[in-house]
Amino acid sequence: MRKIISLILMLMFFYLVGYGQEAMTIKEGREKGYSVSALDKKYVDAVNVNPDSALFNDNSGEFIQSWQTMLQDLGSYLQDHDFVWKKQTRCFNKVYFDKDGNIDYFLYNLNPQLDETQAEKFRMLLQDFIENYQLPVQGEKKFTQCGPSMYMPTNKKSGD
Repeated sequence: MRKIISLILMLMFFYLVGYGQEAMTIKEGREKGYSVSALDKKYVDAVNVNPDSALFNDNSGEFIQSWQTMLQDLGSYLQDHDFVWKKQTRCFNKVYFDKDGNIDYFLYNLNPQLDETQAEKFRMLLQDFIENYQLPVQGEKKFTQCGPSMYMPTNKKSGD
């Protein structure tokens, strides 16, 4: 009986650890088994150049506005939490949402790459952001969207 209970608890632990909202670079995602190609098989495109394959075909404008607002909210969140961009940084974002608009996975690639300390602070702040963020649009299925963003150098120094 003890072995069965232990096994059940262990399985529950691995299930909870294995699923959750995660922020990571595209490379880290691939290393953890969350490659873009693997996740794309489980999520449908929110918008697409081929409207027949887009989840938000009829209200793509509303979705795009929500997407842009999310990226702006992220920028504000980083600034409010004293994240300092030392130089102009481009970011490619690939985000996977559940049907309710909650973020399951936020994969990104920063160019130029950040130093180790700054990269970890960015990932931790992004992780905190996605755990509490929900798009105002909802879908009939889990969906994904990708796109670029640009961060400009911040005038203040860390700790100001």
